[in-house]
Amino acid sequence: MFIYALTHTLVHVYTMIHVVLVPVFMEEFNLSLFQVGLLVSIPLFCQVCTSIPSGLLADRVQHKSQMIASLILVVLAGFLVSRTSKFLMLVVSIPLVMISSQLYHPPVLSVVSEFFSPNYRCCAFGIHVTGGIVGIALGSISLGILMKEFGWRSVYLLWVIPVLISIVAVSQTKILYEGAENGFVEQKKVGKRQDTTWHSGIFEVLKGGFLILLLVMGVRTVGIRSVSTFFTTYLSSVKGIPVTDASLIFGLGSLVGVAGTLTEGFLEADSERRYGLRWHLQEVCFPF
Repeated sequence: MFIYALTHTLVHVYTMIHVVLVPVFMEEFNLSLFQVGLLVSIPLFCQVCTSIPSGLLADRVQHKSQMIASLILVVLAGFLVSRTSKFLMLVVSIPLVMISSQLYHPPVLSVVSEFFSPNYRCCAFGIHVTGGIVGIALGSISLGILMKEFGWRSVYLLWVIPVLISIVAVSQTKILYEGAENGFVEQKKVGKRQDTTWHSGIFEVLKGGFLILLLVMGVRTVGIRSVSTFFTTYLSSVKGIPVTDASLIFGLGSLVGVAGTLTEGFLEADSERRYGLRWHLQEVCFPF
């Protein structure tokens, strides 16, 4: 479980750095608000476009291989962004961060779901999701600490090193699943499924309460992205707070989600058995 939470942290360490750097990009690359909108929306569009293909791919390849591929993309993205000198290079390299996270999630969520019994599965998901929140916070906090002395590019290069180490760690990790005799077996081969086609699998999932859940999460994401995109710009331009301090505020604010996610995981372990999906939908609506 530790390796999954750790890699989730590293996959998301770059996720919001470019959003925090919006006021810096506007000044350094002389960007208009329209160009800033493109810089934020294009990575999200790439993220949406790769979501379903990543899930389909996870059903057909070794989960470890897909995890390693996503981490390699993180390294590539960090290196390219750190070397960028033009707006076009930013537009090309930053989407790699979002694509890597979408490539990462399906296989890891599948591993966690298969490895833990229903009694502990929600707790495991809570710990796993916490890793991603910590990654977002660490990216912003490290930016606030290092940018003044070493520049924002140094932060992208700094996190390349632990991601490379995690690639080696994942490559040496055996991904285990529950076996038929109450033991565990290592995943060796995943062949192409013969019973369903890719489009029938999608339609099988997109129905009932799951659609409601997607709708609620979509509305929530719209609100979060609308606020977070220009949060540091507002603090620096309107309130006169230095970008380094605004980055620290943004990162520390993200850490609040850690307590909520861990608490949610433990509560869900009992609530799921008692109330099922109905409880989940009511619970998701609570943050609104």
